[in-house]
Amino acid sequence: MSNDHDMLDADFQNILQKMSVALTLSDAAIPDVPLVAANDAFLEFCGYDLNEVIGRNCRFLQDDRKNDVARADLRDAIENRSRVQVLLRNRRKDGTDISNFLTLVPITSIAGKRTFFLGAQFSLTDNEMALIERQSSSQSDRTSTAFSRHRRLMFEQRRIKIDAVARMVQSHCLMRQL
Repeated sequence: MSNDHDMLDADFQNILQKMSVALTLSDAAIPDVPLVAANDAFLEFCGYDLNEVIGRNCRFLQDDRKNDVARADLRDAIENRSRVQVLLRNRRKDGTDISNFLTLVPITSIAGKRTFFLGAQFSLTDNEMALIERQSSSQSDRTSTAFSRHRRLMFEQRRIKIDAVARMVQSHCLMRQL
């Protein structure tokens, strides 16, 4: 974690570090919305060290990937300070590909002075990604339909985890009066 931000005290760092989900926090008040915090699960997820990710926008993980639709959705969510979920093709530091289910949740201070974005990343297996892609091209496939139900349940479980973390971060912002 970075200590450069006023909300990133030891209590806040402990909140993020205790989570098994790969988490990042970015600050919308800073141009290009760079990361100001990341937990160890995120560092393991992407293979970078903390000093390599803090101060950078997370798009560096996209490398030269074509994520045009997801990027547009992310830009809109950041501009409108809204929640978004996207599927991205990313690359770890060692060059290996990773399919990333990203949820971005805005955390606005009580006074509305600042907005942070909590990012939660989940790695998808090649099989999960292939089924998602197949489902989007063929709704009649039984395997896709069964996977769709499985995927909805999986994503709902992840949404519940993310919402719990977001509530903890929001509570911390309120207590710190950010």
